[in-house]
Amino acid sequence: MRRITKAAAIAATALTALIATGTAASAATYDNQSVGTVGKGDVQTAVGGINDAALQSAWKDDKITFTSKYQMDSIDRWNCTDGSVQQMTLRTVQAKPLNVAAATNAQGKVTSGWTLNGVNQNVGGNYLYGERIGYDKMYQCPAGSYFTGFAPHAFENTVLPGVQVTYNGTTFDLPNTPVATPVA
Repeated sequence: MRRITKAAAIAATALTALIATGTAASAATYDNQSVGTVGKGDVQTAVGGINDAALQSAWKDDKITFTSKYQMDSIDRWNCTDGSVQQMTLRTVQAKPLNVAAATNAQGKVTSGWTLNGVNQNVGGNYLYGERIGYDKMYQCPAGSYFTGFAPHAFENTVLPGVQVTYNGTTFDLPNTPVATPVA
């Protein structure tokens, strides 16, 4: 009896280690540019625990999509007589689609998950919000100084950290296990 109990304990420990390894291997890992991988299990969990058949059907019917928040800043700058350059920013944030590739088998079923290849620059995103930064001081200069002309206009586009998955019209944040950056 003791041998059977000991064998069962060893088997349970090995199974637990295998499950933990499988979970770690399927964990989402992507960088701040939304490049990396997302495991099938991460998506199933994030969207409420759907089963494999529902996931396969949703992927086939384009009901699963991946996005990242994408910030676009349009910056107006102007020069002042004190030598300073002042600015105001019009910021827009979108949910921009990602370029993704599914790991599939010969039947076209998603096996382990998706490779994320960053924001798709060829399509627009869905507007999330916008804000004006510094518009209350538009074309103003510090006290004792005055406007002398415009400085070059600038545009800055930034992928914001995080990846979202949309399933049947509802968007969920995906977990991330960031990969440590090697120290040089």
